[in-house]
Amino acid sequence: MDEHTDSMNSNKLESDNDYFHNGSYNYTNYTQHPDDFYQDMGILLDEVTYRTVFDIYIVPVLVLFGTIGNLLILLTVRQRNMSNWSICFYLGAYAIGNIMILVPMSGIEWLCRVTGVKYITLLSDWTCKLWQFVMGVSIYSGIWLMFAMLVDQYVLIWLPHKAQSMCTVFMAKFAVVIIVIGLVVISIHAIWTYELFTNGCYVSQTPHDILMQIWPWVSLSCYCIIPLILMIVFIVLVVYGSFTKNTWKKSSSNYQVPTDITFMTVAMSIFYVIFVTPATVLSIIKTNLPTAWLHDPELYQMVRITIDVGDSLTFLNPTFAFVICVSFSTTFRTELNETLRSIFSEHVTRVYEMQVNSGGSNRNDENCSETTPL
Repeated sequence: MDEHTDSMNSNKLESDNDYFHNGSYNYTNYTQHPDDFYQDMGILLDEVTYRTVFDIYIVPVLVLFGTIGNLLILLTVRQRNMSNWSICFYLGAYAIGNIMILVPMSGIEWLCRVTGVKYITLLSDWTCKLWQFVMGVSIYSGIWLMFAMLVDQYVLIWLPHKAQSMCTVFMAKFAVVIIVIGLVVISIHAIWTYELFTNGCYVSQTPHDILMQIWPWVSLSCYCIIPLILMIVFIVLVVYGSFTKNTWKKSSSNYQVPTDITFMTVAMSIFYVIFVTPATVLSIIKTNLPTAWLHDPELYQMVRITIDVGDSLTFLNPTFAFVICVSFSTTFRTELNETLRSIFSEHVTRVYEMQVNSGGSNRNDENCSETTPL
């Protein structure tokens, strides 16, 4: 590989590293020029069929399926039986975050890709900065909300005497506010660090800037590493407590939250860790990628494909949350059936009333036409 290609690859890799560290999934970085990106990397388009197929054909299906599923989660947790549980408030907030990722971000990104319209980050310098900030808050709220759900269940199991004061909807709202404020503090740096360049929205590099060298690791730790470690620890504690402590199942302080809701929470957390960990580990490896690897095109291409697969796995978390809820919780399925039944029954009732009223008005018109003299 010649020196020009090496330099181009090195600059592109540096931009990718900066992009990940400051709060966005890597796949959002290729919206504006998907084909140019792979050509710049010196990779033939027929060698990146997986990425092309995923971005163009699979993403819209996942966006549609995930959006419908998260809307059903929102409707279900708002039912009278579930709205009083703090765990369901977290689940509703998690569904809202998923919709934010799927519709305004991934959905608009896909539309821009297939229509050739500029993505939001490419419209102007201020949209570049603002959208990176919004993405940092929205995308990484999910992992902290999932951790909050585990803490809620941990208190119910291990500290049932404190559940009455800690596992309430009010405390859940307070925790969500704290999570959002924390993510705002971590992500606000995007306002002054990102800048719109000719080839995309990237971090403006300042030589020998200590803050720019330290902050990427701070944001990466707060976004992924710390919550992932905490989630793994609390998953073990909740699972162990579920099988060893029986008093919480009979305690009146747990607001009669069924045990299958706990199992559903654990299942969602486990799948979340499974889907997010590969992308996190691969991004850390990419950050410390030796420059010598750039001289081996086959090895570099393998690294890129592996990272693409890891990023694709992260897409499954907001998409399949509804499937996990339905699969692991009988209570959720029951409430979902009641929700759908009430929606469709109300719709059928309205249609019937419209038909009856329409039929009645037609009969009246006929009677009027028969009795009214010409």
